[in-house]
Amino acid sequence: MQENSSVAKKGQEGLRELIDRVFNQLVKWLKEGSDMAKNPVDWPWEVEIEESEDFKVARAFHPNAVLELQVAADYPNGLIRLVLDPLYPTKFLNNDERLKLYYSLLKMNVETGLAKAALVGDDDGVVFVADLDPKSLGKAEFNDAIEQLYLAAGAFVKAVGWEDEVSKIFMETVASLLLDKIEKGASREKIIRYLTTKLKLSREEAERIADALFAEVEGQKGRVQMTL
Repeated sequence: MQENSSVAKKGQEGLRELIDRVFNQLVKWLKEGSDMAKNPVDWPWEVEIEESEDFKVARAFHPNAVLELQVAADYPNGLIRLVLDPLYPTKFLNNDERLKLYYSLLKMNVETGLAKAALVGDDDGVVFVADLDPKSLGKAEFNDAIEQLYLAAGAFVKAVGWEDEVSKIFMETVASLLLDKIEKGASREKIIRYLTTKLKLSREEAERIADALFAEVEGQKGRVQMTL
């Protein structure tokens, strides 16, 4: 029994090492690339990594994608999981609306290949997931999964009339990202360059937004100093 337990433990450790190796490669692919690339996997995504005992999650954002992409190393289930969350709660829909929505999501699960719809959290929010096998995962399959997730989420957002809310989420994500860059020392010109190259804004509009972001950071510093 002890020998079997030891073999199982070594197998789990080996799988965890494989998942880590594949996860690191996926993050490398996401960080590299060009804004002009055709495939999402070849865009230069902004990536932040969070870790726990059972999971490692890369939160990746690129303006072309609108919604944040989560790439998770799921150790307990031995897989790589991609997640898109359009932040659409269903708990407070009436019964007829919920039934119609869930029926359409079940049909979508048959039609969308790698991408599947699911419900999560106390508010039964809709998310789109793709579970990938780390033993065989390559760049082409990773890109296909990303594309299918965004196509499925985009079709869903349009179908339920959630475009305005997703636009709000997008702007909040961009603002949070840029504020973080400023707090880490990014110059005004770097922020303007991000807005003009990635969001395709005019120089004038980019300067206006950059000034507002720097003013907010300075205001936060002032409030902290007042508190102290």
